[in-house]
Amino acid sequence: MAQVRTPMHKIRCIIEFHAVNGLSDRQISHLTKVSRPTVAQYLVNFQTSHIDLDTFRKLSDTEALTILTMGRHQTDPTLLAAIAFFPAMNIELRKVGVTRQLLWTEYRAQHPDGFMYSQFCHYFKVWQGTQANKLSMHQEHQAGESAYLDWAGKLPLCITNPETGIQTKVEFFVGILGASEYTYAEACPSQELRHWITACQHALEYFEGVPAALTPDAYKGAVTTACRYDPMTNRTFQDFADHYQTIVMPARPYKPKDKALVEGMVRILYTRLFAPLRNRTFHSLNELNEALWLLLEVHNKTKFQRVEVTRHDLWQSVDKPALKPLPAEAFEYRQYKVQKVPNTYHVRISADDHYYSVPWRCFGKEVTVVATSRTVEIYHDNQRIAFHRRLHARGWSTIAEHMPDHHRFVASWSPQRITDWAAAAGPSVGLICAMIMRRFQYPEHGFRHCIGIINLQEKWSKERLERACRLALERESPGYRTIKTILERNEDKVIAVTVTPPVLIIEHENIRGQAAYS
Repeated sequence: MAQVRTPMHKIRCIIEFHAVNGLSDRQISHLTKVSRPTVAQYLVNFQTSHIDLDTFRKLSDTEALTILTMGRHQTDPTLLAAIAFFPAMNIELRKVGVTRQLLWTEYRAQHPDGFMYSQFCHYFKVWQGTQANKLSMHQEHQAGESAYLDWAGKLPLCITNPETGIQTKVEFFVGILGASEYTYAEACPSQELRHWITACQHALEYFEGVPAALTPDAYKGAVTTACRYDPMTNRTFQDFADHYQTIVMPARPYKPKDKALVEGMVRILYTRLFAPLRNRTFHSLNELNEALWLLLEVHNKTKFQRVEVTRHDLWQSVDKPALKPLPAEAFEYRQYKVQKVPNTYHVRISADDHYYSVPWRCFGKEVTVVATSRTVEIYHDNQRIAFHRRLHARGWSTIAEHMPDHHRFVASWSPQRITDWAAAAGPSVGLICAMIMRRFQYPEHGFRHCIGIINLQEKWSKERLERACRLALERESPGYRTIKTILERNEDKVIAVTVTPPVLIIEHENIRGQAAYS
């Protein structure tokens, strides 16, 4: 089991009990519950540091612990020079390709009589252990290596409807770069996938670059199947990563230390961002985010407690140069859905209740529908078989090439085409079909009636159909049944054989001729 460091307040008690009260090592050990050898070692180190009690009392815990840990070596000029080098070294180690060996070479160039490599690394490790705000995760992350993404959970902040007063809860997204701890936060309507993707996109734009990897929590929008060794990434989120030329490395389930940075940052943001806004009323998401981002700028430009540097400074000098550039075009959100093609050879986008056609030969097969805000693509066997412009309204979108021949023929019907087709059989036929088309509110309802009348010429001749239609017009009964009955009863033939009697001119003395009227 690893040894636990003695708390600083007990170490100060050890020095006080010895210097002020003159207690023995054994007595001090009994009072402080610290082992006697440890008490003795701290007292020896204090004596060899050659500082008085008043000076020691004014030292910070970090400075006091450094003196007591390094003991008499604290006054060694060689060690002091190394300690002065260590803060800059701690920052440089976060950069890509920078190693302790390289920094030691630079140290030796400045201090030719300095420590050798092994001793140099030993004192650097001791110096790290004396830092009160020991940022161990910084040592594990290279510049531009990873961005940690997570939801901050439900907070007591909400959007209030100004008219009804109804309050709507919101979710908070947090992203953080590993090396610099540069942070982004955003309020989102929900944890839905589309809001997750949008927030991730905004985070990369805020970082002004793309890290080598994205590390989300085992959130369903990012990871469909959580696994310690082989997690499955959501397809849309994987498309997002591919578009930005990065990879997804989800944190292991039940391993919060895999994303300790973002977990710790959420706790900090509770104090610096969310708590100051708790008593304010927001009427829109934009209004809330604007207030949130003002506080976020202050947070990123606030110095660390024990290090004279800000997250913004580290981002500019460490992370930003190592990030890959953003692509020319932003990612367009895609939705994937696997459907079985019904006998109507149309697939449905449920969000819009709109149907899009696929080639009719795909009836009964499974296809993958990929929908963006502008387009709908349909794939089968990894081949794109249909492409449509997305319409955000209820209806049907059909491409003629997707239809079988007989459906395509029917689909090509229109009121003008029907009347033109009927007029080709005769003027009376065209007139009746035009009257039928005007009779119905929807032209499709009159198509069958007109097609039925036109098709009568196949059994009877075109001339007979024209005469039958003329007779139906005279009877003021223009319809399919009337015309068919006339043809079946051969009533149109009676009109054809009727002979008009000749006009007889009668001459008589009592009848005046044309000249009488001129």
